[in-house]
Amino acid sequence: MSGGTGCRRALYVDFDSIYVVNDAPAREACQEAGRPEPLTQFGRAMQTLGVAIIGAHSPQAKGRVERANGTLQDRLVKELKLAGITTLAAANAFLEKFLEDYNERFSQPPASGINVHRHVPRA
Repeated sequence: MSGGTGCRRALYVDFDSIYVVNDAPAREACQEAGRPEPLTQFGRAMQTLGVAIIGAHSPQAKGRVERANGTLQDRLVKELKLAGITTLAAANAFLEKFLEDYNERFSQPPASGINVHRHVPRA
Protein backbone atom coordinates (compact mmCIF):
# COMPACT_ATOMS: atom_id res chain seq x y z
CA MET A 1 0.00 0.00 0.00
CA SER A 2 2.62 2.52 0.92
CA GLY A 3 5.36 3.56 -1.39
CA GLY A 4 7.58 6.34 -2.54
CA THR A 5 6.49 9.41 -4.36
CA GLY A 6 6.15 9.58 -8.09
CA CYS A 7 4.81 7.23 -10.70
CA ARG A 8 5.07 3.49 -10.21
CA ARG A 9 6.63 1.35 -12.90
CA ALA A 10 4.07 -1.44 -12.58
CA LEU A 11 0.88 -2.49 -10.80
CA TYR A 12 0.29 -6.05 -9.60
CA VAL A 13 -3.42 -6.80 -10.06
CA ASP A 14 -5.92 -9.59 -10.44
CA PHE A 15 -7.70 -10.11 -13.76
CA ASP A 16 -10.73 -7.98 -12.93
CA SER A 17 -12.38 -6.30 -15.92
CA ILE A 18 -11.29 -2.93 -14.55
CA TYR A 19 -7.69 -3.79 -15.38
CA VAL A 20 -7.88 -6.07 -18.42
CA VAL A 21 -10.36 -6.85 -21.18
CA ASN A 22 -11.75 -10.29 -20.36
CA ASP A 23 -13.83 -10.58 -23.54
CA ALA A 24 -12.17 -13.45 -25.44
CA PRO A 25 -13.74 -12.61 -28.84
CA ALA A 26 -12.50 -8.99 -28.60
CA ARG A 27 -8.98 -10.18 -27.77
CA GLU A 28 -9.05 -12.76 -30.59
CA ALA A 29 -10.29 -10.17 -33.12
CA CYS A 30 -7.39 -7.88 -32.22
CA GLN A 31 -4.92 -10.75 -32.49
CA GLU A 32 -6.28 -11.84 -35.89
CA ALA A 33 -6.10 -8.24 -37.15
CA GLY A 34 -2.51 -7.91 -35.91
CA ARG A 35 -3.45 -5.24 -33.40
CA PRO A 36 -2.38 -5.09 -29.75
CA GLU A 37 -4.77 -6.52 -27.19
CA PRO A 38 -7.67 -4.18 -26.35
CA LEU A 39 -7.31 -2.05 -23.23
CA THR A 40 -9.79 -0.90 -20.62
CA GLN A 41 -9.95 2.81 -19.80
CA PHE A 42 -7.76 2.09 -16.78
CA GLY A 43 -5.36 0.15 -19.01
CA ARG A 44 -5.15 3.10 -21.44
CA ALA A 45 -4.44 5.47 -18.56
CA MET A 46 -1.67 3.21 -17.28
CA GLN A 47 -0.24 2.89 -20.79
CA THR A 48 -0.19 6.70 -21.10
CA LEU A 49 1.72 6.91 -17.81
CA GLY A 50 4.06 4.11 -18.84
CA VAL A 51 2.89 1.86 -15.99
CA ALA A 52 2.89 -1.87 -16.74
CA ILE A 53 -0.03 -3.97 -15.54
CA ILE A 54 1.12 -7.34 -14.18
CA GLY A 55 -1.64 -9.90 -13.81
CA ALA A 56 -1.49 -12.32 -10.90
CA HIS A 57 -1.50 -15.82 -12.42
CA SER A 58 -0.81 -18.20 -9.51
CA PRO A 59 -3.33 -18.91 -6.73
CA GLN A 60 -0.81 -17.54 -4.20
CA ALA A 61 -0.42 -14.30 -6.14
CA LYS A 62 -4.17 -13.94 -6.62
CA GLY A 63 -4.65 -14.52 -2.91
CA ARG A 64 -2.17 -11.78 -2.06
CA VAL A 65 -4.06 -9.28 -4.22
CA GLU A 66 -7.46 -10.45 -2.95
CA ARG A 67 -6.43 -10.34 0.73
CA ALA A 68 -5.49 -6.68 0.49
CA ASN A 69 -8.65 -5.81 -1.47
CA GLY A 70 -10.85 -7.85 0.87
CA THR A 71 -9.36 -6.23 3.94
CA LEU A 72 -9.90 -2.77 2.56
CA GLN A 73 -13.42 -3.48 1.32
CA ASP A 74 -14.47 -5.16 4.56
CA ARG A 75 -12.51 -3.40 7.30
CA LEU A 76 -12.65 0.14 5.91
CA VAL A 77 -16.46 0.08 5.67
CA LYS A 78 -16.72 -1.13 9.28
CA GLU A 79 -14.21 1.47 10.50
CA LEU A 80 -16.12 4.25 8.75
CA LYS A 81 -19.35 3.11 10.42
CA LEU A 82 -17.72 2.84 13.86
CA ALA A 83 -16.32 6.38 13.46
CA GLY A 84 -19.75 7.72 12.48
CA ILE A 85 -18.51 8.92 9.10
CA THR A 86 -21.38 9.98 6.84
CA THR A 87 -19.88 12.39 4.29
CA LEU A 88 -17.37 11.99 1.50
CA ALA A 89 -15.16 14.77 2.90
CA ALA A 90 -15.06 13.12 6.33
CA ALA A 91 -14.37 9.72 4.72
CA ASN A 92 -11.43 11.14 2.73
CA ALA A 93 -9.96 12.71 5.87
CA PHE A 94 -10.44 9.44 7.78
CA LEU A 95 -8.88 7.43 4.96
CA GLU A 96 -5.50 9.11 5.44
CA LYS A 97 -5.36 7.99 9.08
CA PHE A 98 -6.75 4.54 8.25
CA LEU A 99 -4.12 3.90 5.55
CA GLU A 100 -1.33 5.14 7.81
CA ASP A 101 -2.40 2.64 10.49
CA TYR A 102 -2.96 -0.13 7.92
CA ASN A 103 0.49 0.38 6.41
CA GLU A 104 2.12 0.53 9.84
CA ARG A 105 0.61 -2.84 10.78
CA PHE A 106 0.88 -4.77 7.53
CA SER A 107 3.58 -3.33 5.28
CA GLN A 108 6.89 -5.07 4.79
CA PRO A 109 10.15 -3.18 4.40
CA PRO A 110 11.45 -3.24 0.82
CA ALA A 111 14.37 -5.48 -0.07
CA SER A 112 16.18 -2.32 -1.18
CA GLY A 113 15.83 1.22 0.10
CA ILE A 114 16.29 2.63 -3.38
CA ASN A 115 13.23 4.51 -4.63
CA VAL A 116 12.52 3.30 -8.17
CA HIS A 117 9.44 5.45 -8.79
CA ARG A 118 9.64 7.63 -11.87
CA HIS A 119 8.74 11.29 -11.99
CA VAL A 120 5.11 11.89 -12.89
CA PRO A 121 4.87 12.97 -16.53
CA ARG A 122 3.82 16.61 -16.88
CA ALA A 123 1.50 15.88 -19.80
